[in-house]
Amino acid sequence: MCTRGFVSSAAARFARGLGAHAYQTCPPERVQTVDAARLTKSPVATVAGTAVDLSELQRAWTDIYEWMHADWAPVAPGFEEPLLEDFADELDLVHTRVVGEGRVRAAAFVFADAPEPVVVAECRERDETDGLALLRACVRDSLLSLAAAGIAVISFDGHDTDPHFRPLLEELPVSGEAFELLEWG
Repeated sequence: MCTRGFVSSAAARFARGLGAHAYQTCPPERVQTVDAARLTKSPVATVAGTAVDLSELQRAWTDIYEWMHADWAPVAPGFEEPLLEDFADELDLVHTRVVGEGRVRAAAFVFADAPEPVVVAECRERDETDGLALLRACVRDSLLSLAAAGIAVISFDGHDTDPHFRPLLEELPVSGEAFELLEWG
């Protein structure tokens, strides 16, 4: 049995009291877009999602999702179709930034959501050479684009075990509370 909740929530405390343990933690995720300036400007060039074929963005998204969850929540064969069901409708191509037009190597995918956009940022390969630098360029340029459009705050969706995103998040002032995925057994 599984549940989820913010670390200090009554539901998470109740679940832990019944013996549940966290199998994944999502760090605090809210970031001011003006804080993009805290990320070192990279010589790595990024492009907007509008410059990349949607099918390539979809392949990158499913590749990232698959390896990102492999160690703690592996996907089943055929996971791509339900994962991509609303992808094209929810992805904000204008503010999404990627490295690699022909084959995406890293991305900051921006999804339209309320009350603020949600950004998922990682490299396509777990062992990407210079992955942190590639991802830093994507996130910086995405946050700058969002700030220029008058969007002040975003939420990241990531995990403590994400090898490039988690170290990058340490470079930004974040607010919010850690979120736990809990299970019994």
